[in-house]
Amino acid sequence: MKRIQVITAITFFMIGLIIGLLVASWYSHTGDWSEKGNEIRITDFVADMSWFNPVGVTMDFIFNVTIENGSNENITGAQVTVYRLDEQNSSIAGYYPLVDVGTIEPSEIRIVRLDFFFGLERYSEYKASNYLAILSANGTTVLDERKLL
Repeated sequence: MKRIQVITAITFFMIGLIIGLLVASWYSHTGDWSEKGNEIRITDFVADMSWFNPVGVTMDFIFNVTIENGSNENITGAQVTVYRLDEQNSSIAGYYPLVDVGTIEPSEIRIVRLDFFFGLERYSEYKASNYLAILSANGTTVLDERKLL
């Protein structure tokens, strides 16, 4: 009788282990894109500020947005916009024009660069702001977004 209980316990353990491994492999295959339904996403969003000219009256704000296509198909019509948020992160205080990304091939990673020039008198305002990069399809459907705080 004990032998049957041990064999039954081992059988159930093996079935549970197999089901667990199948579920885990399915989740690792789909990645976190399945949560949003997106196959393209922003993987990195950084900014750099530098002097634009030797006189020093203009600053250059450079945004680098890294986009990754995790699908097996080309993605076309993707665009990136960077928004400047107010101090409370509650509304949009300004934005930088749409950049057409073009066609992104399967498993391709692309860095999109956006430059913005501003006068030195607005340095503290722009430096203290928070920024939001939005990846959209044809300017309307939001595919992914990432904040730069």
